[in-house]
Amino acid sequence: MKNRIYGGYNIDMNNIKYIDEEVMYGNFFYKHWGHFIIDIVNRLWYLVKYQKINKIKIIFTTYINSNIKIDGNYRKFLNLFGIKDENIILINEPTKFKKVIIPESSIYPGKYYTNEYIDIFNKVSENVEISSDIDKKIYLSRRNFKKAKNKEKGEEDIEKFFNMNGYISVSPEKIPLEKQIQYFRDSEEIVCINGTLSHNFIFANENKKSVIINKTYKVNKNQEMINQAKKIDVTYIDSHISLLPIAYGKGPFILNFNENLIQFAKDREYNYNKSIIKDIRKKFYKIWYILKYINIYHFKIYRDKSIKWKELFRKYIFK
Repeated sequence: MKNRIYGGYNIDMNNIKYIDEEVMYGNFFYKHWGHFIIDIVNRLWYLVKYQKINKIKIIFTTYINSNIKIDGNYRKFLNLFGIKDENIILINEPTKFKKVIIPESSIYPGKYYTNEYIDIFNKVSENVEISSDIDKKIYLSRRNFKKAKNKEKGEEDIEKFFNMNGYISVSPEKIPLEKQIQYFRDSEEIVCINGTLSHNFIFANENKKSVIINKTYKVNKNQEMINQAKKIDVTYIDSHISLLPIAYGKGPFILNFNENLIQFAKDREYNYNKSIIKDIRKKFYKIWYILKYINIYHFKIYRDKSIKWKELFRKYIFK
């Protein structure tokens, strides 16, 4: 959270809003689904363990004087957990309460998770009805997601490959949260790009079969924890062109139908279109990548201590 909470500010101690109630602190709230399910809701275990759901109000904080709201799938998640709307409070001004309970975080991203963390999502999943009409083989697509379009290229070839082999494409942002949870829980196998999409395996049943497409050289430690927590039967495929060091949340990314996907196709006896291997679009994607990189990082090379950028450059730029 260090990049989202910028420190203290001066307030008038004689003019602070007071609410004469005992409440539970949720977390600092902002709208990013991947961080929501990892960083933001991890204190909810307290309400389950001590049977406090709707017996105590839960407060989230956000930027001072912000107009942000807990709505959409964020509010739906809390409702599915069992919290009624009137018991969800978002604070955007200095506020005092009679008592504030601050439960320990049930996960430390990249280091550990607890059984209580898993229980949060099991409870949400249990409150979504079982569906018998869910497609068994799902490809979760980002191609219609506006934010992805701005920093990713090349997914279309990978999506077509899986479609060719019986996977049904689904755009998660176009369906309600309950349906998304049903896909992760009730399908036989899910394919998706590593990132926020794959974090939703926290809703899956144990031993869910999955394929996760890596879009960068960087290791997603949060995903490793989720896979372990739910015992996901995962196959990772490195399917990217990484020209320079990047920040995971910024990109840019080039997805690439490469020799790793070809080997995967052979292993599973899947069909694939050989013409896309030497597709001329890859050259244009590299030009787009460099221009995008300049725009994001302002003519500077992003500092990534885990990699030597010259090695990436030699490996991918001339390939």
